[in-house]
Amino acid sequence: LSGTLPYPPNMSEDNEGLFELGFPGPLRERLVSAVLAGTKVATSALLAQYEDEDEALPATGERRVMINSAGEKVALVEVVAVSVIRLRDADERLAHDEGEGVHSVAEWRESHETFWREEVLPELRRPIELNDETEIVVERFRIVDRDENQLTYSAGSTNSTANFDALEETEYLLRAPTNARRLQESLHQAQSRDRVEHDLN
Repeated sequence: LSGTLPYPPNMSEDNEGLFELGFPGPLRERLVSAVLAGTKVATSALLAQYEDEDEALPATGERRVMINSAGEKVALVEVVAVSVIRLRDADERLAHDEGEGVHSVAEWRESHETFWREEVLPELRRPIELNDETEIVVERFRIVDRDENQLTYSAGSTNSTANFDALEETEYLLRAPTNARRLQESLHQAQSRDRVEHDLN
């Protein structure tokens, strides 16, 4: 992701908080890319992190601006559900919805517990032990707005890259009036199911 993105109309920095995934660097870029690709629709954190910082839990309906490692605004997300569960109650749905490429709850736990032990627990003022009873905050969200210029063809997303290439090719072809006319005619034919193939030259 590169370039500073202007805010869409309802992505005001003054009205929305920030949605920050992981820590800046490769991890955040990977997570942001997964959100933009639609494969990541949930995230989780230790309840102890909120308690340690005296921070309120996310609320359903809350909207926040997602940023990348450079602090650039990439999308506006809305919280659609928040729950507090025990670590042992993490299930396949959560592992899937976090969109981080794990294939089982065991993999999900291993990756998250490693991250929490190495990156989070040492920073807590009130240390805790990770076990089956540890409470975590699960936040589910959706993208409600993004910069149209971004179209979020994020690094590492094959589908996004393909879509971007297709759009670039279409835009190039439509620069020629003849091609634009033929495309319009083809759209009408497709809608009427009277289709005729043309070469775009």
